[in-house]
Amino acid sequence: MPQHYAALVGRLSDLSYAQLRDREAPYDLTVVIRREAAPAGTLTIIGHGKLAELSFIVLMASNVVILPIFLLLAVTSLAVTPWIVRRSLAGVSRIAQEAEEIDTDRRGRRLSEAHVPIEIAPIVHAVNDALRRLDEGYERQRRFIASAAHELRTPIAVLRAKVDAAEDQATRRLATDVQRLATLKSPSSA
Repeated sequence: MPQHYAALVGRLSDLSYAQLRDREAPYDLTVVIRREAAPAGTLTIIGHGKLAELSFIVLMASNVVILPIFLLLAVTSLAVTPWIVRRSLAGVSRIAQEAEEIDTDRRGRRLSEAHVPIEIAPIVHAVNDALRRLDEGYERQRRFIASAAHELRTPIAVLRAKVDAAEDQATRRLATDVQRLATLKSPSSA
């Protein structure tokens, strides 16, 4: 036993396992103490020497196991993630295509809420509500214009008759303007 550890001889029976080393690097003075039960009786084993650097061996061994797993995960992520994103956003693409088909000549259209991701369902619902309100406003406007055009037909017809029957040349020149008013079409009949 090295003389540095000679003082431990009386205390070895109190230890079952211990690692001792110098206070500062390079740790030249190291010892491992281990107590083991053997067929010959209880043995206290003391090993002396420099600590073996296992970090490189452990690093290499862990890389042999971890690196392939990491590469497999990376390849899987690169291949599977775009597929998952495309699949989950397929409903969004369908909704975008439906939205492109909506125009003023084809009222009453709504976006399908059946196959959209739950995250954008409120937006689709809000757009459908906005389209419904626009259709209702358009219909109110169309009815107002049709009603106004109907209400104006009678006064225009009376004006036309009076202009045609007028003897005054200046009044008769208004006939062209009255004719233009009579032939104006409402947006609903255009």
